[in-house]
Amino acid sequence: MGYNTSLLGQTIVYRRGQHTHVTLKNTLPELTTFHWHGANVSGPYVDGGCHAPVYPGESKHIDSHWNKPATTLWLQRIRAHPQPSRFGVVLAAMVIVKDDHEASLPLPRNYGVDDIPVILQDRRFHENNQWTTG
Repeated sequence: MGYNTSLLGQTIVYRRGQHTHVTLKNTLPELTTFHWHGANVSGPYVDGGCHAPVYPGESKHIDSHWNKPATTLWLQRIRAHPQPSRFGVVLAAMVIVKDDHEASLPLPRNYGVDDIPVILQDRRFHENNQWTTG
């Protein structure tokens, strides 16, 4: 499973002040939810958690105005467990918001070469070194 890939999703980069419309579609055979950590999305019922389920085949349309200073956030897919109030994070993608102040700083700018994003995850593995989500 992944966001258009088999592991972590692509890094999403926005500029401060940018308005976006994103459609997230659940193509999995199970109930899920999507959550934008720290983003100002169009309301709590599209921002994940047990109050915003996305059923198989359904989509969520999310409008966001990225009016925050430069920051690193993340988008996560939360897997619903049999108990509706119990969820587990199984997918993630980094979200970077850039602004003019951040652009003026003497920081590395060559993404993946000297500007290397780091995501730490706590994962459990089966005896065959395969990830388990349970």
